[in-house]
Amino acid sequence: MTHPAYLLARLNPANARFDVGSGGIQELTQQDIAASIAFIPQGIGRELLCRVWWPEGAKLNAADLDKRLIDLQFGEWRERMDALVTAQIHEQTAETGWARKQAQNELVRARHHMWPRIDETYSLIRRAVVNELIDPRTCPDCKGRGAGMAGELVRGCMRCAGTGKTIRGPVWRAAQLRMKHQSYRQMWEQPYEWLFEKCNDEVHQATRELSKAASV
Repeated sequence: MTHPAYLLARLNPANARFDVGSGGIQELTQQDIAASIAFIPQGIGRELLCRVWWPEGAKLNAADLDKRLIDLQFGEWRERMDALVTAQIHEQTAETGWARKQAQNELVRARHHMWPRIDETYSLIRRAVVNELIDPRTCPDCKGRGAGMAGELVRGCMRCAGTGKTIRGPVWRAAQLRMKHQSYRQMWEQPYEWLFEKCNDEVHQATRELSKAASV
C-alpha cells in the first residue's frame, strides 16, 4: 500500500520529486488529492503534512504555520512558568513542615521542567524541527531500506519501524541551533524534543486523516 502522504507529492511540479510510489493511486487525480486535504482538520498537523510533502502548496500558508508553532511552543512555556510561580508561592505560604516539604518538592520538579528564558533559540528550534520532519536521518541500521536479513528471512528494521528513516541526533540538532553539543544537551534538549514529538504526532494524525479521506 502506498504511503498516503505520497499523494501530496503528486501535487508538486513534475521536476520537484521523483520518489512517489505508484501502487494503487492511478485512479486518483490531482483534483481528488487536493480535495482530500480539505477533510484533514485545520491545524498544525495539516500544515506540517503539506510542508513535508507538498512544499509548493505550503508556501501559501508558511506564515500561518509559524504562527501556530509559536502559539504551541510559548503556550507550553507559559504553562511551565505558571507551574514554577505556583510552586514558589506554595513554598512561601506553607504553614507546616509537611506542607513546606511538599512545596519544596513541587518547586524542584517545576524548576527541572522549566525551559530557558525566551530568546531567538526558540525560533531556531521551530525551524529545525520542521527541517527534521522534512529531512529525517537515514536509518543507520538498515541503510534506508526499511528491512534487513535475519538469517534467511527478511525482517522489518526495528530501529526505524520499517520506514528507512529515523530522528536526527543531538549533534545535528545542536548545529541547527548554532550551539555546541554540550549546550544543547544541558539546556535545549527538553524544549526541542517536546516540540518535535508534538509536531511528529500531529503529522501522523493528519496522515491518518488523509488516508481516510483518500481511501488509500
